[in-house]
Amino acid sequence: MDINELDSDIQEHKARLGSLYSSVLETTLPFFIFEQRLQSGTAKIEEGRYRLASSEVDVLVTALVSGDEDYTITPTRLYEKLLFTSGAITKVLKKLEEKGYIERLDCEHDKRSRLVRLTPMGKETCENILSEVFAYQQSCFDVLSREEQESFRKILVKLARGMPGG
Repeated sequence: MDINELDSDIQEHKARLGSLYSSVLETTLPFFIFEQRLQSGTAKIEEGRYRLASSEVDVLVTALVSGDEDYTITPTRLYEKLLFTSGAITKVLKKLEEKGYIERLDCEHDKRSRLVRLTPMGKETCENILSEVFAYQQSCFDVLSREEQESFRKILVKLARGMPGG
């Protein structure tokens, strides 16, 4: 959808939907367009430049920010932070280990579990990705003043807290 045609698209939806139309579309449609473009730009960095799936980046970032001082984290902590199934996390960890971004270590306290640690290459790659993603995301918000960005943040938090079932 072309953002420059948003108003005419909304009017078309309104005409076609008749009594089903809801004015909330005037808010949600631009929101979804923005979110889609934000995610697409982030994916281009992660997948295009670094050849990593977003799930792989999620694991690297979680180990970087939630791991101990050696960037080591338990698989259980990864499950808690990422909401992956054990089968899905196992596949992601195997790929990252094959690529040299993590290493698996035996756990002293639980012989059935293997800890996850970022390798130096994994840490450096994760930091590079974060730097590029943050710069891209900031550029997406540069059309807003600092005050507008803060207002937007507060509104998003308010909406998230007020969501039904949340």
